[in-house]
Amino acid sequence: MQEELFKYAGLPPEVTDLRTPVGVPSQGAVVCFGRVCCEAAEGKINKTSVLLEGGRLEGGQRIKIALNELSDYALFPGQFVVVQGINSSGGKMVVEKLCEGVPRPLAVSPRDVLISFHHGTTSGCQGGGPLRIMVGAGPFCCADNLDYAPLRDLLLQAAKLDPVDVLILTGPFVDAAHPSVAKGVVEMTTEDGEHETIDLSTLFYFKVSGLIEAFFEEQPDLNLQIVIVPSLNDAHHDFVFPQPPFADRVKDGIQSPFYPDEKLFRLDIPFTKGKSSEKRVHLVGNPSMITVNEVVIGVTSTDVLMHLGKEEIAQRPVASNRLERLANHMVYQQSFYPIFPATGGDAPPLDMRFNDKWRMPVSPDVLIVPSRLATFARRLGNGTLAINPGQLTKGASGGTYARFEVHPIPEKQLAKVTSGQPLPHDVAQRTSIQIKRI
Repeated sequence: MQEELFKYAGLPPEVTDLRTPVGVPSQGAVVCFGRVCCEAAEGKINKTSVLLEGGRLEGGQRIKIALNELSDYALFPGQFVVVQGINSSGGKMVVEKLCEGVPRPLAVSPRDVLISFHHGTTSGCQGGGPLRIMVGAGPFCCADNLDYAPLRDLLLQAAKLDPVDVLILTGPFVDAAHPSVAKGVVEMTTEDGEHETIDLSTLFYFKVSGLIEAFFEEQPDLNLQIVIVPSLNDAHHDFVFPQPPFADRVKDGIQSPFYPDEKLFRLDIPFTKGKSSEKRVHLVGNPSMITVNEVVIGVTSTDVLMHLGKEEIAQRPVASNRLERLANHMVYQQSFYPIFPATGGDAPPLDMRFNDKWRMPVSPDVLIVPSRLATFARRLGNGTLAINPGQLTKGASGGTYARFEVHPIPEKQLAKVTSGQPLPHDVAQRTSIQIKRI
């Protein structure tokens, strides 16, 4: 990250030659690399409390940075930046120029691969048609019940009414904030009409796994691919970021005292253990990078935009878009969770042993960031298409989901390119998006 920032910061060679460890006094202009920190141990960062922390190999010094000379900036704790300025005393730098980050390159694919994906007629190819993807973010049931009717409606849309190729579902599936779950009393009605208390894994087993399995049983030839992403608000799953994919908690489950044919602590998600010759339900972690044909999709169920919005200080032109700026932070910091330290009551517990799991190896073509903030679809500065589909339910009513189509590159256009030559995907340029109500 450090070398990339210096390479792409847009500073001329004679300026980057001025690179100096943080905290070294100098009467002339110097260039430093470091991480943004807050001077106060508690409270939100503000323009008078911004510190720059150098790397350990350079001494790990912290100095105050003055932003008065800048007309345009957006900073938050944990952000890696390159600054140019004067640090005459060694303890405070007057910043003259600032680079807030640099995105990794977008993925490219050979021409022949794109021709096959876009215009091939074999299984998995588009045959000249668009690639259709739907995204729904939890909660998946209304606050006044646990019947999961919105999830059923979304599956019906994806499979029959408005068919798509891929359905991406991000948690929470068993929402810890749901009134019944929060009380610790989750009941289901048996075939005899009696109410029985069940554990949270069994709730997922019946209401989510069972619902998905029923759709595939009713339509055995259904080619819909479903991707399931857990959430930190899933009460039956590991509460740590990054999160592992869903999996059965106990091998083969534990015998249920209420349902003789069922097992407790078993998610039993269909088509993940050889029940079908074709795997159609895919379990991934939070966050994850997945590919659908050539399209690279980055997805997290954590409300990163909300967290960034609470921590950021910004001075931007009035015409700039705040939501686009928050999403830009993710790709320009090459991270699904660029904030550090994570603070506040809704901040995720970060497992720093696995911090490489929330780094972006490439900039995604599509970045899916479900948030309680306003829904949007925006092309970011590096070319990534960022989408906030909203939540499928809001309180006792239905919410929104996203549906988008990635149209193929014309075959005639691809034919003009030399065989084997890598081409940019330009997904944002050939995608149509709709944010719909359920």
